[in-house]
Amino acid sequence: MNMHHELLSDIPLIIGFSKKINLTSVLDKALSVHGNQKGLSNAQVVLVWLSHILTQNNHCKSPVNDWVSKHKLALEASLNIKISETDFDDMKLSRLLNKFADDNTWEMLESLFYKDSFSILDLNTNVPDYFKENSSSTNEIRMALKIDSTTAYGHHDVKENGIMQKGWSKDHRPDLPQVKMMVSVEGNTGLQIASNVVSGNQNDDILYIPILENTRKIMDTKNSLICGDSKMSSISIRANIVYNSELYLTPLQLIGDVKKLQSELIEKIVNGDQQAELIWDKDEKDKPKLIGAGFEISRSLFYEFNNAETLKWNERILLVRSPDHAQNEILKFDKKIKKFNDALRTFTSKLCDSEEKSNLDFLKKFEEIKDDKTLIFFEYRIETVIEMNKKKSQKKSKDSVEEVFINRKRYRTKIVEVCERTDLLNAQRHQIGWRLYVTNAKKENLTFSSAYKYYRKTMYVIEIGFHVLKDYINISPLFVSNEKQILGLTRLLILALKILTLMTAYIRKNMKNENIVLEGLYAGQPARKHPAPTAQCCLEYCSRQSIGLVGCKVQDSWHWGISPLTTQCKAILELLKIPNVYDEILAYVNNEMSPPFS
Repeated sequence: MNMHHELLSDIPLIIGFSKKINLTSVLDKALSVHGNQKGLSNAQVVLVWLSHILTQNNHCKSPVNDWVSKHKLALEASLNIKISETDFDDMKLSRLLNKFADDNTWEMLESLFYKDSFSILDLNTNVPDYFKENSSSTNEIRMALKIDSTTAYGHHDVKENGIMQKGWSKDHRPDLPQVKMMVSVEGNTGLQIASNVVSGNQNDDILYIPILENTRKIMDTKNSLICGDSKMSSISIRANIVYNSELYLTPLQLIGDVKKLQSELIEKIVNGDQQAELIWDKDEKDKPKLIGAGFEISRSLFYEFNNAETLKWNERILLVRSPDHAQNEILKFDKKIKKFNDALRTFTSKLCDSEEKSNLDFLKKFEEIKDDKTLIFFEYRIETVIEMNKKKSQKKSKDSVEEVFINRKRYRTKIVEVCERTDLLNAQRHQIGWRLYVTNAKKENLTFSSAYKYYRKTMYVIEIGFHVLKDYINISPLFVSNEKQILGLTRLLILALKILTLMTAYIRKNMKNENIVLEGLYAGQPARKHPAPTAQCCLEYCSRQSIGLVGCKVQDSWHWGISPLTTQCKAILELLKIPNVYDEILAYVNNEMSPPFS
């Protein structure tokens, strides 16, 4: 009697959802197939490879072939294909990465993916409800976008003009070269719309306009609110956004005249000349919570392009202080002041033979610890004191040597009478926690309160995707060395992230529409409820169930069965709106006259 057992886990879920969003068709259109290519199409190979990446959290090419052989029947049944031994060899996977490295191919793939997936899943891209605080608003803001960058590192040799370069590391690995990814995401779902992969030593400032241009090729961005961090606040970037009939919301970098402007505005509100507008939100228990306060002013801006065309627009400057942020920053400031106070009170020179040497030693050491920005908050006095020191000496005579002690003067310079300047410290505490934001959106479309709430609530929309890319997909370290392979693999992993992001958004949308709450998805917490689970959480749950396909050959006939699905697995299938892919696999193998392993 012959037996066959194959672990299905979450593979059918990934392939079933990928088919739902029409990924095979998108890949077929973007990835050209050579006329002499045999075996699986490029789209089918990519789909299986993505399944390996998302189930194994491993992007290496070498284990793919072995993994495919262990799940061959499940993959063939899910995709209705026949897999040969050479379909997933290292050479074929490398050729695929070279295709992903082609800029035109990648731009086409991203464009098709966005348009197909959003139309199929019917995901909401409207601005959040809190944009509409003003009942008379014309709601000209169509949607919101977020732009930011992240990095991935590898154990590579740095080559001149290569893609792996040392730069400011967001992974706390400045010792290793890195590649940088600039990404635009949709504000509600967090879906990665466009992405540019560049060398890791490039500054973010010069990457904003290229990613905006790529985003505009994929979707209509007119009247969209584009949100970024302070590196997006360059006047050239803001002018580019205005020129393209878009809106921006970004904090200003505290450099040059901006520092002076912020101090002047803070002075107005601290001295009581300007009334503050309070910003309220709701906490987890749906109770009102104060999240900020401040006010706004407006100004006119001008920008001259290279073709001498001058652009003029009105800009709102929002000065906001978050109580939570301010409290944390004040605690850090007070800790720094205390540490410096303690250092001043114990600071002293070494004992010297002369007052001049003592003063020189004091000044040399003081220069090493002196912080002018902190020193202004203290008054102190420097004093040189005399300390009598006994020195052992020998007094010789004709018949003996006698030990004697000689008193001598030694000098020590130190700080005495340290006093904190309370008036300056209190004034500085009032300055802490404020931040300037700028936007060209009209107040009737984006109120002062709405602007801050949107920036605050979406700070982590794009960061969540970056964490998934690093902690779940495990993009770092990159295990390819060829330049094109690095570029191609990075883009392939971004595509894997897009699938997970879409799956999360779709599950949450359907849970909200159907008022469903899942339970027991996390290991060891069967009673824990999950009102907004992630795709990776659902996939990991299905994987832990060890869903298997079992076949038994009796005489000349195969008899098949699949492990029963738990209630949660069935609920996840229903939320993804895909058929029972496990039953489809069972039907496939039951209809096969000659299974490939027989």
